[in-house]
Amino acid sequence: MASGSGSGAGSSGQLRFGDKIFKQRFRMYQNLFMRIVNALERQYKYFRFREDVSGRPGHTPIQKCTAAIRQLAYGDATDMFDEYLHISETTARQCLKYFCQGVIEIFSERYLRKPTPEDCQTLMDMHGNQHGPEMLGSIDCMHWEWKNCLTAWKGQCTTGFKGKNPTMILEAIADYRLWIWHACPIDEKKIYFAQRQEETRKDVEPAFGVLQARWAALNGPTRLWYPDCIADVMYACTIMHNMIVEDESRTD
Repeated sequence: MASGSGSGAGSSGQLRFGDKIFKQRFRMYQNLFMRIVNALERQYKYFRFREDVSGRPGHTPIQKCTAAIRQLAYGDATDMFDEYLHISETTARQCLKYFCQGVIEIFSERYLRKPTPEDCQTLMDMHGNQHGPEMLGSIDCMHWEWKNCLTAWKGQCTTGFKGKNPTMILEAIADYRLWIWHACPIDEKKIYFAQRQEETRKDVEPAFGVLQARWAALNGPTRLWYPDCIADVMYACTIMHNMIVEDESRTD
């Protein structure tokens, strides 16, 4: 199965360039990227290599996952993949949609799970010397500007944080390792509890900084139209952030 033009790994998973450059371009090491690709390929027909109705070879799993990752990592417009991966704008948009949905369905149980009693005790012990006793993590909100917000929703989604521009809000709780334990798109009426912790030193602020630096799509205005699609991108980026935190802690 041939790999797509411009992707960092062949269909056999062989690295085309150094691991450092691969990580810069894909935001993760190759072994983790291929773990995601293989999981999606096993689970979903969309990510399997197929011929189209005319018998021509379709796009490979690596091409489709690369198209999605590049959109998240660089915030690229979908039409830039015509030359880079030989993927049309429409297909690139589909790749992003199904990639995010697949990452959530396959990996959220582990990487966006609720803390168990054992996790809670570990977190309290971990933060005991950092922030005082009985603290599980820090909570805060991130505003993501919504460029294509429908007119009917602009009033309820405009908080003044981005001037007159509507935003989607991601609430998150993180520990000092930058692992995000809770992530949820919310509206302005639900951020009171987060505001009450303003005076507390936040671990979630550097976590948000890393999240937005790693996934540039979260740093600029989103061009998506619907809240459920925006939420899927937020969740998928958060899940992959935790996967990278885990993978790099093992590597280090």
